[in-house]
Amino acid sequence: MSKSAKWKAKLKSATRRRSRRNQAEPAKSDAAVNPKEAGVDVAQFLIEAALRVADHRGGLRDSAIIGALKAISTYSKPHAPESLEVHAEMLASLESNSITDKQRHQAAADLLAMIQSLPPSDVPNQLTTYLALIAE
Repeated sequence: MSKSAKWKAKLKSATRRRSRRNQAEPAKSDAAVNPKEAGVDVAQFLIEAALRVADHRGGLRDSAIIGALKAISTYSKPHAPESLEVHAEMLASLESNSITDKQRHQAAADLLAMIQSLPPSDVPNQLTTYLALIAE
């Protein structure tokens, strides 16, 4: 068997394995509905939880929201009391909607990346205002 014939045979068998794997995967996803596939926006839950705390507790600093998001993205707990309050509200919201740890981590990391791309400003509570605009 020449070298190209061996490669063709390997490619053909790999294609067969992939097609078998793809056919088997829908059966797994039927058992448990993935919230991301169902159109659930995990970042929206995080934003709404942060805004609930901001409404309940006037003058919530941006650093409290960022601390809570960092804690979720790194699977840890924040140290600041304000961040702990936001973190607890976010986790309660995510748990009530059956969001997995991996989805929490990814959504928090995405929000942090978006927040870090914002231009710096001297306006206090700029992040809370920005999140309120996103939530609408």
